[in-house]
Amino acid sequence: MSENKWKQIVEKSTPEEAYVNRFDLRECYLKAIELTTVHKNGNGKISKLSEIVTELNKQVSEQITQLSNQIEAKDKEIVELKKKN
Repeated sequence: MSENKWKQIVEKSTPEEAYVNRFDLRECYLKAIELTTVHKNGNGKISKLSEIVTELNKQVSEQITQLSNQIEAKDKEIVELKKKN
C-alpha cells in the first residue's frame, strides 16, 4: 500500500492526486486494519499470555481476600481486648 493511501485512511493530509478511489478503498482499509491490529493468535502466545494474566489476577484476588480476613480477625481481637480493659 502506498504511503499516500495509508495517510488517506488514517485521515492525514494528502495531495489531491493521491486520493484512493472508492474501488480500492476497501482493499486498502482491510490491509491497514490487518497491519495495525492484533487479530491473530500468534501461535498461542496471546492466548497463553491471557491465561497467565487471568491466573495472576485470581492469585492476587485470593491473597487480598486472605489479608482482608486476617485484618478482620485482628480488628475483632482488638475490640475484645478493649472490652477486657
